[in-house]
Amino acid sequence: MRLARTLLLAVAAAVATMAFMAGSASAQSVEVLNEANMQHCPAITESASGHNTSAGCEIQAVSQVNMLLVTHVVGIGEVQTASCQSTLTANIDEDGQGFIDVDASTLVENEATGCAIEPCDEGEGAGVTTPHADLEWPIFGIGEISGGVEVMAVTFCARPHNTGEGVGPVPCTVVLDILHPEAHEQEIGTFEDPCRENPTRELTGQWLTNDAGGTVDIEIRHVHYPGDNP
Repeated sequence: MRLARTLLLAVAAAVATMAFMAGSASAQSVEVLNEANMQHCPAITESASGHNTSAGCEIQAVSQVNMLLVTHVVGIGEVQTASCQSTLTANIDEDGQGFIDVDASTLVENEATGCAIEPCDEGEGAGVTTPHADLEWPIFGIGEISGGVEVMAVTFCARPHNTGEGVGPVPCTVVLDILHPEAHEQEIGTFEDPCRENPTRELTGQWLTNDAGGTVDIEIRHVHYPGDNP
């Protein structure tokens, strides 16, 4: 795994973990099950190159509204920088950690505004697959916070469409709400949630999980810590 990728994910992980835990002092753990057999999702495996992940439970989530990226510019106000439909494919383990597999996911341009972004990549170079090696987007975990709300901390990373490969990565770590975690489908989304790396940028998105394309449905169960009331 190359240094640039390691540093990007390390910084994002630190930011996400602090934001995730700071959201509530009573954050609880969860267990993620394969709904078909009610077995725990296995551990994630990652290739030696660091570009592909497998195992875990492979899930798919399809956008229900355009994923919007908005930047607040002094003297101007809100400037919309991207509007995309998206289908996200991810591998996730029993603790709710994993990766969004960018190679298996899609960002679809909106006819009115244009998507304007592409997933982060590392550009051409020795050891890089052709035409480029996309960075998986890390999922740092799922937890239950105050009020019984299930949330998922994740980093999206994109670059402007008009820049070259490996140029201008823009990570955006947000904490997404998960509705109906124990139902057949989960709604995952956020509304104008500031990016932890830069609060002048905000992300809006809503996705619905399904079992299309060989992926599985999952069930998310709350796990009480020792001493908690059942």
